[in-house]
Amino acid sequence: MVRKTGKVTLCTYNSTGLNQGRTDFIEYLISNRNPDLLLLQETWLLGSQLFKLSSLHPDYIAHGISGMNDREDLISGRRYGGLAILWRKSLAAKVKPLRTDNSRLCAVMLTLSGSNILLLNAYLPCDNYSSTMPDALYQAVLDDALRLWLESDADRLIFGGDL
Repeated sequence: MVRKTGKVTLCTYNSTGLNQGRTDFIEYLISNRNPDLLLLQETWLLGSQLFKLSSLHPDYIAHGISGMNDREDLISGRRYGGLAILWRKSLAAKVKPLRTDNSRLCAVMLTLSGSNILLLNAYLPCDNYSSTMPDALYQAVLDDALRLWLESDADRLIFGGDL
């Protein structure tokens, strides 16, 4: 449901995984904040597990990407990364998931009142502690985000996530 004011509400949450406690909080967040769109960071899902995003809430549709390589036979250490954008089913005809070639960037195009809004969800917890040179990985994600925006027909850009 888009508010009668024509505004869209957006929430963001760094979930650090999708275990029972995290999914309970996502349910609470959706029930109490009632967002039209929800950005999730650090879902910690493999590509083969992205289907789980669609079961987070019955009133939402999800688009996600994995931060991990599915081809590894053994996942060792702590899982990491992964992004998702969830939107109300009532917005289904107005949202188009976009392909990104960067595992730290998830994107959708939202069309409202004839205006195209590019929504980017990023995972950028990288810092080389330099005051003059950005981290190469950080810069690559920013470059990809800028390229997506310039190549799109978006009138507006919303850039959020774990920055």
